[in-house]
Amino acid sequence: MNRLVLADNVTWMREAAEDPDIAGQVDLAYMDPPFNTGGVFYVGTASGGRARGEREAYRDVRKPPEYAVFARQVLTAMKPLLAVNASVFVHIDARTVHVWRTALDEVFGPKGFVNEIIWAYRTGGVARRRYPAKHDTILWYANGPGYVFHPEAVAVPSERRNHMRRAVSADGSAMRTIRSNGKVYEYPEDAGACPTDVWTDISPLNQRDPERVGYATQKPLALLTRIIAGSSEPGDLVLDPFCGSGTTLVAAHRLGRRWIGVDSSEEAIRIAEGRLKIKD
Repeated sequence: MNRLVLADNVTWMREAAEDPDIAGQVDLAYMDPPFNTGGVFYVGTASGGRARGEREAYRDVRKPPEYAVFARQVLTAMKPLLAVNASVFVHIDARTVHVWRTALDEVFGPKGFVNEIIWAYRTGGVARRRYPAKHDTILWYANGPGYVFHPEAVAVPSERRNHMRRAVSADGSAMRTIRSNGKVYEYPEDAGACPTDVWTDISPLNQRDPERVGYATQKPLALLTRIIAGSSEPGDLVLDPFCGSGTTLVAAHRLGRRWIGVDSSEEAIRIAEGRLKIKD
């Protein structure tokens, strides 16, 4: 099941709850909803600002009470589609993290909280009257206690083994060893470490990045690859109800997952379709 849907996501999810092929079948959901910036975003620019008649992608303008209702509606409509132990990742920034955290607690309960992931980066503007904003927040909630997590699938090179001694194991493979409390502990040289909840090793896409497809707010493929690889199994169903340029869908396909992408923007669907045709 791979579907790309042009629709209002809340309306579509409510209808999909009656479809036995979708209801209770989604193993991982990722969403990068509008951050309520008060701006209008256009195709063809990284910042969302208009450039030489670029086509409008979406409007990100809601009053705070309306935005809170919007967050609850999205999560409430999505919940019937989730498998018992599904994972939900919501990607937002400091302006709206409190809104989504509250809504997620209401829909999944405080015990559903797994991680608050900080995606930190160096790019962005400067500020004179406050500290510059240099991170996004990704809230990870689980629909049940048996959620999937594969730290080995997202391991990164460890930077904390320089203090360990290099050695060779009995089978000739490279090792690192350390002595503690009279015992010697051995670690394979090529074994990476699980990332912490602060991600600094994935950079946002710059204006000239070959991965960029001209869609405002496009996220890097490496970011979605880590999320999907670490929290789902091959063959699982991945849902992105704000699929935008289709990065989630491309990552899911490359990792052998099934996917559904929904967006209300014709421009988003057009760009996502183009990417999925050249996904490999």
